[in-house]
Amino acid sequence: MRFGPFLLALLGAAVLATALQPMPTAADSPGGVMREMLASTAQVVVIREGGTRRAGSSVVVSNGEGRSLLVTAAHVLTPVEEQEIHALTPLGRTAKPARLIAVDADADLAILEVEAFEANSITFASRAMLGDPIFVASFPWGGRATVVSGMVSQIDHVTGEDDGGFPLEGPVALIDATVSHGMSGGGVYDRDSGALVGIVRSHRSVKVTVPGEAERTITLPVAGETNVVSARKILCFLAEAGYRDAVPAPVYEELTGAGCRLTN
Repeated sequence: MRFGPFLLALLGAAVLATALQPMPTAADSPGGVMREMLASTAQVVVIREGGTRRAGSSVVVSNGEGRSLLVTAAHVLTPVEEQEIHALTPLGRTAKPARLIAVDADADLAILEVEAFEANSITFASRAMLGDPIFVASFPWGGRATVVSGMVSQIDHVTGEDDGGFPLEGPVALIDATVSHGMSGGGVYDRDSGALVGIVRSHRSVKVTVPGEAERTITLPVAGETNVVSARKILCFLAEAGYRDAVPAPVYEELTGAGCRLTN
């Protein structure tokens, strides 16, 4: 079969374009995103007087120079009292003592410092779209690392941005992934990029009476109403707490321009 000059030119251009395409990295594949996500996830275990044990989840926001900084939900650690705090990642599963170094109870955020982990630092996505698919990586009921999926079900209101009362893009406020005890502080990640869009704060629940047992109830989460502390709030908290180096410069500049002021 013979090809004319024009067809040969088209074929050559197609081959060249294919050759110039960047090779996919591990993080570009679904499995790569999952590994990167889990490698930035850490469990938090709190032991208080009398052996009382509490468990939560966290994300590694900075890892280097002999230490790792973790961000979690403040209510996992408060009220602040005499307590032992330990953290461990899915990679090594070795518990390391952690030190509470900053708390913002209103934002429900806390920063922990531990000896450097075998872990990855997260990347941030300060904005998302309504309906974006997400993963949540955490440790339900203080058990093994678990991943659940869902989507962004509500966008937060940002002071100064005219959204007509129903924003379609911005910091994440709610997701529809079902969560349980031990998942507070767990990372909420964009499913495609693996970037952090927030951490789990709480979920709305309802009490349901067990049929035939009027005095017995069970508590069930309400789908679509899992509250999230957005990545934007986390970044503001890190900067205001003095950990400016943990905030990527372009994102920090965006937050500074917005004044880090949110309505809730």
